[in-house]
Parts: sequence; structure tokens; C-alpha cells
Amino acid sequence: MREKFNLETEYINELLELAERKLKDTISLYEFTTVINEKFSLEEKFELLLNLWRLIYVDERLDNYEDHLIKLIGGMLNVEHRYIIAAKLMVKEEISSGKDKD
Repeated sequence: MREKFNLETEYINELLELAERKLKDTISLYEFTTVINEKFSLEEKFELLLNLWRLIYVDERLDNYEDHLIKLIGGMLNVEHRYIIAAKLMVKEEISSGKDKD
């Protein structure tokens, strides 16, 4: 979040605390995806998926639960499966390209 949105640590911590409080009150992903579906364009949803894949690959590994979860989220956002996979492949390429520079 620091790099993507140019946020200071204080604001990142506030956002994380807010997210944790909201998560405790939330029953399902539906509450979040409904708002996103109402407010986001397809391009914004794709950018969100890119960022979710980036978050998942922060530890440079993908487990089955993470893979299933993001595909579930993408489906709930009414994004075609091929775009979910395209976002995944783009992020994997970013990671691969970043390693090549080291």
C-alpha cells in the first residue's frame, strides 16, 4: 500500500485496523463485493484483482486456499475467469521480471 498509493505508515496502520474491525462484523464477502460491483468499472475491478494477486504473491508462493479465494472473489465481482487468470499471469510476470533485475 505504501508504494501503490504513496501512503505513510500511520495511514496504512489505520486502514489495517479499520479493515480488521470491519472484518469482525462481516459475515461474508458478499457485503464487500456488492459495494464494489455497484461502484467499480470493469477496469477498476481488474486493477483490484491485480493488487489482490500482488498481495497473495508477496511471499512468492501460492497455496490452494489463496488461489480458490481470489477466483471466488473474481467471480463475485462478475469478472470473467479468463480475466482473473490474466491478472494472475501479469503479476507472475511482474515478479519474474523483478527478479531478473536483481
